[in-house]
This record gives sequence, structure tokens and C-alpha cells, in this order.
Amino acid sequence: MKGLGALSAVEAAKQARQGEIRAVDLVEAALERIDALNGRLRAFMTIDEAGARQTAKRLDALPAEQRGSLHGLPIAFKDLIATAGVRTTYGSLVYADNIPTESHPFVARALKAGAVMIGKTTTPEFGYGALCQNRLAGPTANPYDNTRTSGGSSGGSAVAVCTGMAAIAHGTDFGGSCRMPASLSGVVGLRPTAGMVANPAKPLLWDDLNVHGMLARNVEDIALLLAVVSGGDLGDPTSLRAGNFAMPDFRPEPMSSLRIAARLDLGMAPIDREVRPVLESAVVKINGLYGHLEETGPDFTGAMDAFMQLRGCILYRTLGHLLASDREKLTPSVVWNIERGANVLADDYLKAEQQRSRIWCSVADFFREYDVFLCATTSIAAFPNAQSDVLLIDGKPMASIVDYMAPTATMSLLGLPALSIPCGWTKSGLPIGLQIVGRPFEEDTLLRFAFTLQQNLGFAHRWPSLS
Repeated sequence: MKGLGALSAVEAAKQARQGEIRAVDLVEAALERIDALNGRLRAFMTIDEAGARQTAKRLDALPAEQRGSLHGLPIAFKDLIATAGVRTTYGSLVYADNIPTESHPFVARALKAGAVMIGKTTTPEFGYGALCQNRLAGPTANPYDNTRTSGGSSGGSAVAVCTGMAAIAHGTDFGGSCRMPASLSGVVGLRPTAGMVANPAKPLLWDDLNVHGMLARNVEDIALLLAVVSGGDLGDPTSLRAGNFAMPDFRPEPMSSLRIAARLDLGMAPIDREVRPVLESAVVKINGLYGHLEETGPDFTGAMDAFMQLRGCILYRTLGHLLASDREKLTPSVVWNIERGANVLADDYLKAEQQRSRIWCSVADFFREYDVFLCATTSIAAFPNAQSDVLLIDGKPMASIVDYMAPTATMSLLGLPALSIPCGWTKSGLPIGLQIVGRPFEEDTLLRFAFTLQQNLGFAHRWPSLS
């Protein structure tokens, strides 16, 4: 990969602010990549070519003192977030022609900082599905093996940044929808602390499971976008204690006195035999860099049961009305997910909350002793797009079609900030991500630690071999 599209977002925005390159050139470089690759990879639902060019021209006319921190950067938004004047389908036939009149605050903040919307990326319907496809578009192909999945549900965004079709990208993360595609598609993906990025558009305003996150090719670019979109909004009560994230002072030297622990399988998640050696090798390398790493972790027993109960109730309450009005337009996966919450009793819901509380106490005790926790992002490498669900791992049957998400869903249940960073490759040449988890609202520590791994151990994005 050469040219403007190969620049990091941090470097590209810096040069554009200083007038060394133009926003229109950054946009044209992204559009050229989209034209060359999207027909094969299917990362986008909608490409806003005319709008991007118009915005870039307007940005180039701004004086230097009015140029924002994302000036000129082509950004891709997952098609689960409202974008004023640009089609927003949620990956569903129900909203195939939906054009919002207002943008979500995440979008508004990014565009105000000078980003240029290049398009809307592919997602499973409403973000629920193992494959990044829906009845309008997809499946999004993995850049390293086009027969395989990019991951659900922010796979379109992951592929867009992996291949240079966008500099940075938005994603959503409920059970792992930023982190899993990041792992399977060889990029960096962040699920921020619940509430760190305000989401006043939620139908259930105290919902802390479904958050907005981001994907990029490196750690610094994640931090750049987080610094723009973070912060509270009175419309989202879960965000009111969130401050604005500040760009860290990234240094390659290992962080002194950092207390690190790892338990790759969380004590309960199966890991595929092709994936485990990659993760184990990564932990050995980290131990070599830092000189101390303990193999321990919180007690996560019952996390998936609690997550499934809470998730099912949220889906039924927010999307259940579609079973009566538009059932024939919904994919079987979405119907299955919604119906999971149809008959949950109040006592069962509260038992799930009680279980979450017990696990949180174990996590709180753990983080009194340690600063970061390492585990798998995904239990598997990218599987074929012809395979609709993950039902087996190493021959072991999964209890449901979402059980393979255990490493990421567990962190979602607890609202913890979690980052997936590329840490190695399988023998068949597929990327694998390591999940790094920290204390709530300590994204600074999380990102600075990940940066040391990126710089010293080569835990980094590699450009795929695409003609």
C-alpha cells in the first residue's frame, strides 16, 4: 500500500491541517480504493461520493485556525447510526429507504472536527449476526481470504480501514461487534467504557450494554477519534460522569509498575486449537517485554447466562414490535434473537442482574490488584462466509449461536473498556487479536499499554495483498 491512503489518520490529519496535503486528495485516495475493492469486499452499504467531495472542498477553503483535529479524514460510519441526509438502513429491509433528518451525536462530533463521511458500512440486520451481511448487501469478505468472514457486526467498518477505503471508522459494540471484526480482520477495535461515548438515541436510556466504538489501523488513530467523540450528553444518563478523553502522550517504552494479568480463556471459554498458540505466544512476548505477568483473572462464572438474559430482554423490548408488523422482512437470525427475550420473567431478569453484580464484585477485587487484563478477543479465526453460524469450536458443540462471543460479551456485560489489537497470525495466514481490558474510564492506560505492544512487539496491522 502506497500513497495518501497508507498514512495513519494521525499523520494524514496533521498534514491536512498544516496545508501540506488537501482534504480533496485524501478523499479521492479513499474513493479510488473503494472503486477498486468494494465490488469484491462489499464493505459499504452506501457510498456518499458526491457528499464527500463537496465536504472536502469546503474544508480545504477553511483557514488553518478553523481546522479541526480530524480535518480531511475519510471516515466510514456503520449503517446502524443516523446520518442526516444519507441513507441509514440498519441493515434491514424495514428501513431500506430511510433517510434521517438529524445525525447521531457521534457523527455530528466527528464531522464538526473535520472528518469527511465517505459512506455507510455493511452490518448484519440491526447488528445481530455472525456474518456481516443482510438482505440489502454483503457478505463483507475478509481482506486476507475473500472466502471468509470479516466478522459481525462491524465487519464493513473493519474492512474499510484495513484496506484503506477509510482512514478511521465508527462501529457499535453490544456483545463484541467492534472487537470481533477487529480481531478477524487484522485491525484495532475499541469498545469504550459504557457511557464514555454518549448515546442519547438509545430507546432504553439506562441500557449500558450497547455502546458506540471505533476501528482503525493503529492505536493512535483510535485515540484520535475517541478524543473527538467522547464526553457526556444530558440525553444519555449513563454518560453523565464521562469526561472528555484527551489524546495520550504515547511513548514506546514499557509502562513502569504496570500490573498485568492474563487468562486467555477466562476460565470458561473454549479456544480453537489454531488460535490458542498465537495467543499464548503473544502472552510470552508481553511477559518478555514487561518482565512480569501473572496468569490469573476474575471469576467470570455465569457471565454468558446473565448476558443472554439481559440481551434477550433488551432486544425484545426494542425490536419485538417488528415481529408483528414486519416479520417477513426480518432475517431468521434477528427473529431468533428477538424471541429469546419474549418469555423472560421479571424474576429471571433480576437473577441475571444479581449474577452480574456477583461477577462485578470479583472484577472489582481483581482490579484493585492489577491494571490490565489480557484474554482472547475471539475463540476462533475467520470462518467461511458460507457458514452462517459458529456452532462448534474444536468439535465442541456451542449451547447457542452466540456462545462463541464469550470473551467479548463478558466484558460488555461489565461495561469495561476493552481493546482488540492484532497479535499474530495462524498457520493459514489469518489474523488473530488479543483483548486488553482495563478499569472503567481508564482508556488512557489501556491505549498507552497497547501502543507499547504495537511498537515493540509488532502487534500491528499488516496491509493485505490485494491487487
